[in-house]
Amino acid sequence: MLIVAACSLVLPITSCSKAPEDEMLEACKDGDWAAMQNVFDRNPDILQGDKGVDILIEACKAEKADIAAKLIQAGVDVDGMSSGGVTPLVFSLRTDKPRMVKLLLRYDADPNKSAGTFELHPIFYAIRSGNIQNLSLLIEAGTNVNVKTSLGWTPLHVAVNTNTTNAQPRYSSAVSEI
Repeated sequence: MLIVAACSLVLPITSCSKAPEDEMLEACKDGDWAAMQNVFDRNPDILQGDKGVDILIEACKAEKADIAAKLIQAGVDVDGMSSGGVTPLVFSLRTDKPRMVKLLLRYDADPNKSAGTFELHPIFYAIRSGNIQNLSLLIEAGTNVNVKTSLGWTPLHVAVNTNTTNAQPRYSSAVSEI
């Protein structure tokens, strides 16, 4: 009887508190800087290391340029590696987000920093996406157009051999604008 009485005093949990990282990611997706600032105020280390980069990548994914800029201004490393091993610039190139590429380069993202599973140079991601604007932005930022992969491939090799429609002429056109 005592056990039943004790059990009847237990109140059901109606809400679970979220992990700060989850709160931050959700607020980022919503573009809610005030909520993000609230989480940051309670957890000042949340923007350090790959956690901060993951949040910046979420802003890039959602194309929240204002949030991405505020995250960088708050100290997130624009050239840092995410928990998935990519930089925000490489993520934005891979997912064809020219607006975010432009913003990251404006905040001095390194257009020559390799990342990803195969440690590819950003120009290879721009070529694979087939987006001439991304490629032009990288070239304007000083990317190495003659860099080689570990197999000796240059950006031109990739442009010629990619399945992206008209990649080679686009690459040649962008390079000729230098």
